[in-house]
Amino acid sequence: MLGKLTAEFLGDIGQVDQLCIVGKNHNYLILADASPHMKIFLNPYGLSLKGKNTTEDNLNNKTNGSWKCHLIPGGHTDVIMDLTVSICGQWIASGSKDQSICLWHLIESEDSISSSLHKSKNVPVKLDLITQIHKAHAAHISSVCFDRLTTHLISSSEDGILKVWNVQCNNLDKPDSVLSELNTIHGAHGGVINSIDVSVDNRLVATASRDKTVKIWEFKKQSLHCQGVLQGHRRGVWSVCFSRFEKIALTASGDGDVRLWNLKDFSCIRTLEGHDQPVYKAVFLSHDKQILSCDQKGLIRLWNISKPPKNNQEKSENFDKPSSEETSSLVYEAHDGRIWSLAICPDESGFFTGGEDETLCYFEDITEILLNETSQQQEEYIQTQQELDNLVHKQMYADAVHLAVKLDQPKRTLDILQELLTQDNFKQTCKDNQSIKYPTQAANLLSVLDDFANKSHSESLNDSLNLSQRLLSYAINWNTRTRTSMISQFVLNWILTRWKPEELLEWPNFSQAIQYLLPYTTRHYQRICRLEEQLAILNYISEVTDEHLISTDAFDEPMELDNDQNNVSFNSTQNVNTSLS
Repeated sequence: MLGKLTAEFLGDIGQVDQLCIVGKNHNYLILADASPHMKIFLNPYGLSLKGKNTTEDNLNNKTNGSWKCHLIPGGHTDVIMDLTVSICGQWIASGSKDQSICLWHLIESEDSISSSLHKSKNVPVKLDLITQIHKAHAAHISSVCFDRLTTHLISSSEDGILKVWNVQCNNLDKPDSVLSELNTIHGAHGGVINSIDVSVDNRLVATASRDKTVKIWEFKKQSLHCQGVLQGHRRGVWSVCFSRFEKIALTASGDGDVRLWNLKDFSCIRTLEGHDQPVYKAVFLSHDKQILSCDQKGLIRLWNISKPPKNNQEKSENFDKPSSEETSSLVYEAHDGRIWSLAICPDESGFFTGGEDETLCYFEDITEILLNETSQQQEEYIQTQQELDNLVHKQMYADAVHLAVKLDQPKRTLDILQELLTQDNFKQTCKDNQSIKYPTQAANLLSVLDDFANKSHSESLNDSLNLSQRLLSYAINWNTRTRTSMISQFVLNWILTRWKPEELLEWPNFSQAIQYLLPYTTRHYQRICRLEEQLAILNYISEVTDEHLISTDAFDEPMELDNDQNNVSFNSTQNVNTSLS
C-alpha cells in the first residue's frame, strides 16, 4: 500500500481522539473529539462512493466526497475516551470520562447511499441511543471493544479493571436488558489499560497497558482467563491488535518501538525501529504484509514485513536489530502533533487519521495507480529504446539524438554521440570549415548536431532552443568526467559557434553554466598539455634510441673470404716454406 494525502479537514472539531467507520456498506465516519458528543460524516472522502447503488462513473470520480458532518447529541456528559464498532457496522459502543458506557444503533434509510451522494438536506442515517450504563466503572473508562459476534462487550478503566458485558442486540424492546454485566476482573493490569482487541476466531483477547505489558486472555464461557504476558517494551503500550491470518500480535509503545509477538510462546519475534517518538497506533495492512503506525510527532510509517530480517539468528538477538526493509519504511507527514486515531477503510483503499492539531486527514491507496503508471512507462520506454536502436542502425544519428534529448535520456544521448565518433564508414555532409578544422569523425559529430538543431527548429523555435539548452546541461555533467569530457567539449564547441554571444546570454542560467564548465575545462586542458609534453619526450627518446641502436645483422651471417685474400695467404705460406728449405 502506498498512501497519498487526498483530503484534509480543518475545522472546529477539537482534538480528534477517536475515529471509526460505520454503516452496512461502511460508508460513514464517526468522530469523537475532546467533547461529550460524537460527529458523523455522511459523505466523507474515500467512503462516500461505497455501496451497491453507486455507479461506475461515481466510482471513477474521486472528488464526490465532502467534510459535511452532523452532531450527535445526547449520551455522555464528559469527554469520550474510546469508540468501538461491530462487524456489521450498525452497533457502536462508547466509553467516557463520566464512567458510563453508551450503546448506539445506526439506522439507515433505504435511500441513504443515494441521498448522501446527492447531498440531500435530509439526514439519511440516524444514531439512536439504545441504553446507557451509568457508573459502569469506578474510574474513567479507557477502552471498549466488541467481540466478533457482537454478543459481548469488553471494557476497561484507568484503575486497571476489565469487565465483560453481555450484548443482546435482538432485545431492543427492553433497553435495560440489552447491556448487562457478566464478569469483572480486578487488577488485570497495574496501570491504565489503553487498548483492547479480540482475535478473529473470537477466542483470545489482548489488553495493552501503561504498565509496559500486554496480556493475552482466553475468552471462554463468558469469562476471561490470562494465558500469557508479552513483556519487553520499555514504556507503556498504547496499542495492540491481532493478525487475521497468523497467531501473531502487534503492539505499539511509548518507547518508539513496534513489535510483533508469537502467541504460541509469547516471545517477541520482530522489532521495528524507526520512530523516535512514542507510537500510539499500529495496525496490519495488505493481508498482514504491511504495518501502519503513527507517532507523537505526527508522522505515519508504512512498514513492509513480507520478508524476514536478514539477521536470521536467535530471536533474542533480533530485538534491537532492525532489518534493512524495516529502516527503509515509507514516511508520511500527516499532522502537527500527536496522532491519536487511525481508521482503515474495510477494503484497505485508504485510511483516516486524526490528531491533537484538530485536523482530520484521508490518505488514498495509490498502489494500483502507480503500478499502472510504472507499467505504462516501462512499455513506452521499451518502445522508444527500440525506435532509437532502429535509428542508430540506419545511421540516422540526427534523428536519434533528437529523440533521445526530447525524451530526456542523457545516457542514451551520450552513447549515440560516442558511437558516432567510432564510426569510420559513416560519412556525413559537413560544412567546409568543419571538414578542414576537424578529423572526419569530429566533423561528422558537429554536422549531426547541426542537423539535430535544424530538425528541432523545423518543429518549433522554442523546442529547438529548449532541446539545445537541455543538451548543454548534459554537457555540463559529461564535462565532470575525463572519459566523457571530449564529447562535452565537442557539444560546447558546437553551441559556441552556432549561436552568437548575445543570443547565448539570453539563455536561462547560461552564465552559471559557464562557471560550472570553466574549472573542469581548465583541468582537461592542462591534462592534455601534459600529455603532449610527455608524448614529445617519448618521441625524442625514440629517435635517439634509433640512432644509437647497433645492428646485429653482421653477426647473424657466416664470414666469407675473398679469393685474392686466399691466394695471398697461400703464396706467403709457400714462400716461407721455400726459405726454410
